[in-house]
Amino acid sequence: MPTHLDFQGKTVIEIGAGAGLPCLTAALLGATRVLLTDVQQLLPGLLNNVEDNGLMGKVGVKELVWGSDESMSGITNLKTFDMVLMSDVLFDSEEMIGLGKTLKRVCGEGTQVWGATEMRPYRGECLDELRGQGFRVVEVETSQLSVDEAVEDGNTTFSIFEIKPPVAHNSESPPPPPPIPEF
Repeated sequence: MPTHLDFQGKTVIEIGAGAGLPCLTAALLGATRVLLTDVQQLLPGLLNNVEDNGLMGKVGVKELVWGSDESMSGITNLKTFDMVLMSDVLFDSEEMIGLGKTLKRVCGEGTQVWGATEMRPYRGECLDELRGQGFRVVEVETSQLSVDEAVEDGNTTFSIFEIKPPVAHNSESPPPPPPIPEF
């Protein structure tokens, strides 16, 4: 298992970006094109974070509702991505149907998908739902924070997962989209 991620020259999308820290970091570490996605109400904060970090032109921000064909059309018209990052998105097993559909649309052959999450009781249900959609889930690392670093709710255990999309693509799959345009 890799001990670090190589973002150099990669196209990276963050699904459920929140504040966008993982993908902003990817941009600073050499990713050539980065796309932060989340629901509409979080986009102004994401745009502010992109601007505050001097990454306009390198990092784009778009609305993405998991599983929504309408929302996906603006994303998948761009291209599949080399890497997908997700942080703390395993919160509701019912949302995993849409997440799985979204991952299948943004992933191409060789796309790496990485997810990090706090260890919560429903995390297993979420991962089981993704497995049921054909994804392979590999826990890469589990870390315990020291008491001084602990978050307020007392949950100090985090896991990192590599999530491998289903490989099979049928003949009804659309042709590959064009390259990612400039932001």
